[in-house]
Amino acid sequence: MRRSLFMAMGLAALLLADSATAQQQVTLRVASYGGLFTESQSKYGGSVFSKRTGIKIEWIDGNPEDHLAKLIASRGRPAPFDVVYFEESNQLKAIETEMVMKLDPAIVTNLKNLYPEAINKQGYGPAMLFWSVGLAYNTKALSENGIPEPTSWADLWNPKFERRLALPDISQGTVTDFIVATARMHGGSEKNADMAFDKIAQLKPLYFFTSSSDLRNKYRAGDVWISVWNNGRSWGMIDEGFPLKFIHPKEGGHGKLTTIDVVATTKHPKEAMMFINQVLDPLTQLGQANEIPYGPTNKVLAPVLASYPDLGKKFPASPEDLKKLYIPDSVAINSQYERWVDLWNRKVKK
Repeated sequence: MRRSLFMAMGLAALLLADSATAQQQVTLRVASYGGLFTESQSKYGGSVFSKRTGIKIEWIDGNPEDHLAKLIASRGRPAPFDVVYFEESNQLKAIETEMVMKLDPAIVTNLKNLYPEAINKQGYGPAMLFWSVGLAYNTKALSENGIPEPTSWADLWNPKFERRLALPDISQGTVTDFIVATARMHGGSEKNADMAFDKIAQLKPLYFFTSSSDLRNKYRAGDVWISVWNNGRSWGMIDEGFPLKFIHPKEGGHGKLTTIDVVATTKHPKEAMMFINQVLDPLTQLGQANEIPYGPTNKVLAPVLASYPDLGKKFPASPEDLKKLYIPDSVAINSQYERWVDLWNRKVKK
């Protein structure tokens, strides 16, 4: 009997060793935003995950709309990545086209610690960050040029901002927020936004940015004085001592979610879900929030953020904070998106 016990223990050890070896041979391809976002996700999530599991991470940077397009284009072939960060509107399209899979709560155990607002009711990937869209501007440049600090989305049409304004490109998720905000100022909405394009076409921006890293450089060079931007990247520059200010316009800033999903055709679904569990870990999320101020969705951190109000003021730190912002209707936006791209290219980016 003792011999049988030792044989069973030996077999178990071999199975565990084989499992560990198999994990060490896995490389997860993770589609991310790039720049500081990928750096912080790698630092607080990816590197910790790799050390703990032996699973390697290969980061593939780009914007969510491009990631979605690549997934759809790969239908019937091996997917270009295993895990993908999306904005809510992109995730809805990915679910509709069956590009992502539902998660197993037995593997993604941190799901139980998330705010209800962060949970996908259908069981797909959760929101891993809360963030917001508003206006960012160089206070020094405005002061030196006698320009009052903005309080409204309408202030972007100040003639003194001509060739000093940066707007998001149509490939950027925040462009839909600007379109909706402009429509709402003129009596429209997500379902009726045509008037926004004629109004936006009146602006004379320096350029349409395709990455936050490039916009950051334009601010530092003094080329851009004001832009439609997000809270995290704006506060990143503020914390570095740059004379930038981020505000939610009086008509309302926009509340946003970043989700994380497992690609439906991945060969490594369990490992991909294990990685998502790491991203949702409270220490990973706290590190991210400290590095780039985006709001954690893990409610375990609520008392921590309450103890550090100077950190919590930089982002939507709870569902209550999100409720103070305007939350665009992603379903309505998706139904109009192709039309909006056409109108943008014909009227705005001409």
